[in-house]
Amino acid sequence: MLLSRSLRVLVVGLCVVLGAATAFAAATLEVTVIGGSGRVTVVVTGPDGVAQTTNYNQQEFKVPVAGPAAAYEVSITVGDVTETTEIPLPAKGKVNVVFIVEPGPPRIEATTVAVETLTVTARRIEESLQEVPLSVSAVSGETLDEAGIDRMEEYLTRVPSTTVFQYSEAETTIQMRGVSAVGGDSNTVSTYVDDTPITSSPGTGTTLRSFDVERIEVLRGPQGTLFGEGSMGGAVRLIQNKPTAHAFDGVVELDAGSIDGGGITAGVNLMLNMPVVRDKFALRLVGIYRDSDGWVDMPNLIDGPEEDTNTAEVMNFRLSGRWFASDRLIVDASVTYNDTHLGGTQISTKDGISERLNKEPYDDEYLLGNLTFTFDFDWATLVSSTSYWDREGLLISDLGWLVDTTNYINSLFFDDPPEITNLWASVPPTTEQFTQEFRLSSTGSGSLMWTAGLFYKDSKDTTGTRFITEPDITDLYGEYFLIEGSDSFEQLAVFGEVNYRFADKFEAVAGARLFREDRTTHVFLDGYFWYIYGVEPPEEVEDSATYDEVLPKFSLKWDVASDSMVYVTAAKGFRSGGINVFSPPDEIVFNPDFVWNYEIGAKTGWLENRLVLNGALFYMDWQDIQIGVPSLNPGMVSTINAGSAHTSGLELELTAQPTAGLSFGASAGWIFDAETDDNSAYGPAGTELTDVPEYNANFFAGYRFPLSVKLNGVVNANYNMVGESRSLSEFESSPDTFVNEAYQLLNLNLGVETQSWRLTLFVDNATDEFVQLLNLTDYGEPGHSYTVPPRTIGLRFRTNF
Repeated sequence: MLLSRSLRVLVVGLCVVLGAATAFAAATLEVTVIGGSGRVTVVVTGPDGVAQTTNYNQQEFKVPVAGPAAAYEVSITVGDVTETTEIPLPAKGKVNVVFIVEPGPPRIEATTVAVETLTVTARRIEESLQEVPLSVSAVSGETLDEAGIDRMEEYLTRVPSTTVFQYSEAETTIQMRGVSAVGGDSNTVSTYVDDTPITSSPGTGTTLRSFDVERIEVLRGPQGTLFGEGSMGGAVRLIQNKPTAHAFDGVVELDAGSIDGGGITAGVNLMLNMPVVRDKFALRLVGIYRDSDGWVDMPNLIDGPEEDTNTAEVMNFRLSGRWFASDRLIVDASVTYNDTHLGGTQISTKDGISERLNKEPYDDEYLLGNLTFTFDFDWATLVSSTSYWDREGLLISDLGWLVDTTNYINSLFFDDPPEITNLWASVPPTTEQFTQEFRLSSTGSGSLMWTAGLFYKDSKDTTGTRFITEPDITDLYGEYFLIEGSDSFEQLAVFGEVNYRFADKFEAVAGARLFREDRTTHVFLDGYFWYIYGVEPPEEVEDSATYDEVLPKFSLKWDVASDSMVYVTAAKGFRSGGINVFSPPDEIVFNPDFVWNYEIGAKTGWLENRLVLNGALFYMDWQDIQIGVPSLNPGMVSTINAGSAHTSGLELELTAQPTAGLSFGASAGWIFDAETDDNSAYGPAGTELTDVPEYNANFFAGYRFPLSVKLNGVVNANYNMVGESRSLSEFESSPDTFVNEAYQLLNLNLGVETQSWRLTLFVDNATDEFVQLLNLTDYGEPGHSYTVPPRTIGLRFRTNF
């Protein structure tokens, strides 16, 4: 690939020789003026002598300040009264300044460094993260940039009770609180890009890039009331940056790295924000390109040995527009195109070897479009969101190990058949989905807040498998093995949630989602392979079902202090049924499953919010659980409804900003129980749910320190720990082979930055850990696992203009 090689040379060269403008992540100076009246003027003078002046006509406001972590002179003027002080300002985080004008002589009462709290819309209304009576984690786009995180899934691994199985750039499963996606046609965690749901089947979730995003929100526990079907374990929301119409700006980010035991990885990210009509209309263009040589060697390929077979090439483009049609109406439109090509899978041994006989490439392409109208009524905000999601893929699965079996089967059916030398499966999944949501949410800060909405979805998922032989014998004998399935869904829902504050310190929340879903399933079987199982092809199976469900939610919040609260919540989640494409006709359809979540949590601030500590205890009651069991085809899985199960656990999150330059934190989730309650084909009562780690924990620290007046040094470290889990149920595997072993990952970032550029040395998987995301021992591949990349060392350069 000549283009890829040229790109790598360009990236390395630019990282070394270019210098341009990259803005710091802005700290926030939060000013509170007590007493006095009229205009308030704040002048912030940085270490380079440059002054920033801000005027307000209110008594409480925030002033974002970008620059190196250093001492800043802050001058506050109200009327004829001025006070000046020197403040050590971090390059991110928050500093509180209280300026008292009356009573008594004017003075600055206090200046404190604090953890900055994000504003989120987890309840479809804007509020501080610390005020939401839910287990919500959130991170800003600025923090993601500083940590070098360019994939949403990488951040999710740092969230309590959240597990990400990322088998490749186009194969991802997300699960929370032990509600594992080990069966069914959809994940147990819903995924949203802005207001568009793009939840995929387990193992087929596409990687979402986190370059140029405003924030990521992670809501743990069922979110059926506001986010609908599929949000059983929780919901993930990627909120993208919108175009701004006041000024042109752009960002270029370049990186290049070397993979231990593999090749080169490189990438380019680009953002252009372009006002077309100043303060009225703007366009925003985002382009992302990634290219990786891979690291998995395959010495036993039928076509000959190859090295670094799991190559990956990703192209992602987004064009969005924002029109300020009036003082009340904003129109947003966006279209995103993504094309991912994988040369092979990340299945390997500890030595980076795969003994499979075919490379298993994967092509994944999608188009996502959205049109949103936001209208301000003063007393409420009306949002109309219309979305279209179209995704096509083609996966090649290795079946070379069935060559001898295939030749034997052919000898039973035909006289002197040609000898088969290779065999693989072609799997072409597609998704086409249209959604429309109307949502009306109250505004202001009264005692009664509410949200009401209407949601419609029309979608069709198709999948299937065709066995392809070499040489191709279709013309001689017809299909060997073919199954094609489609699932069509039409859903209409009404939903609402009311938050009522009473007795000054208490808030009650009640909500519900009422929906009706019509599902039609069609399966077509063909091929002489099916005769072995008593099926005479071709055969067609059709099934229809209608579900009417109510998903309620109840919550009570008690504000113990101005910066601390306790809450209790009960909520219900739902996931649709589906079809088995690897089962005989009488086992094709499986039913929906449901979960009730009971939770008690607390959100607290300490030491004038220098330290924030949040936690929650939960119990999940899971009914008609969808579980995967071995199907009639070797290596394939079918879904059954296996009675009930339960999970329980504890989550903790801590963030601290003790000084202007130092921040650190930790998060952890423990799963006490995750097991079935009934005897079933999955196993006896008490069988542990698969792919549920006993714990996950994350520790991070960042230190920013001045090297000179205009230059900062930056150090970031992140240490992630994940406990062991089962890759198959104990009922169907031996005690020595069903475990995904515990692992730890250490990522380091060392860099320098000014107001004109940022250059970072990154070391991912610094200890070169072999990670078993999914142990494949019981699939006849001793020592093989889906794993993560080995240690990767490289440079990242970011510039804006």
